[in-house]
Amino acid sequence: MARIVLLCSLVLLALLYLGIWFGAYKYLKNKKVDGVSLLDSAVNESKDTSKIPLNELIVYFLMIAIAVSGAIKLMHGAGSGFSIMARWIIGPPALALFNARKRTGRSLMVLAATALLSVFLMIAFSIIGLPSKAPIVSIAGMDIKMAQTKASELMDEGFDIYERVSDETWNEDDYTNISASPRYRRYSLNSNISIPAGYKRAEAGILYSKYLVVKNNTVVGAIHFFGDMKKDTLLKDCKVVAIMMDEDCIKMLENTATKSNLMGLICYLL
Repeated sequence: MARIVLLCSLVLLALLYLGIWFGAYKYLKNKKVDGVSLLDSAVNESKDTSKIPLNELIVYFLMIAIAVSGAIKLMHGAGSGFSIMARWIIGPPALALFNARKRTGRSLMVLAATALLSVFLMIAFSIIGLPSKAPIVSIAGMDIKMAQTKASELMDEGFDIYERVSDETWNEDDYTNISASPRYRRYSLNSNISIPAGYKRAEAGILYSKYLVVKNNTVVGAIHFFGDMKKDTLLKDCKVVAIMMDEDCIKMLENTATKSNLMGLICYLL
């Protein structure tokens, strides 16, 4: 519910900004001075209406880039309290570019639209933020990206997936000899096993997991997949969304020297 309220607020804010811009545009278009609308009236003293050549543009952009770089260094060294001085540093070269040619009210409307868009994006970013980077787990030389790596890709890299077929009690031998376990069956890409539509909460622990990921007949951990919110998806096309390990799985990795990597930290456990 909170997300819906925030999204509706952003939509209303966008509509408000559009209304302000169109209102200002209509006012400048209808308001006339000496028979000329403010939209077409000059807003600076330059009489040159030709296009700015590329070499001149490069000079202006270099001036602005140097000013921005200096302002950033100033605020980084002296603190955000000097942001007002940054305006004085960036303002002159920006105004020089603006006044290099004759500008009309239309140019002001472009600047106004840019300013409103910048403010809207800043507010939207502060509310929504950027999407978080998918965590990466590296096992036996393969990078497994959550919500991106498919089951078929795991199997192409030499991993096996085992499906639980019995509710019998877990046996410790299953950790190192899963192929001989009557409780699990090796999954084949030719199988028609599918993951039901929707997202389900991961089970608590290895002992109750529906699927296991295995390397060299040794259990790496429980693995959970997601297919689609609206339709059933073949397991081979589903994406990994979670890998769960217990203490015994970690010991097996240590004993078999299977190097693992979690979020950039190389270790022998997850």
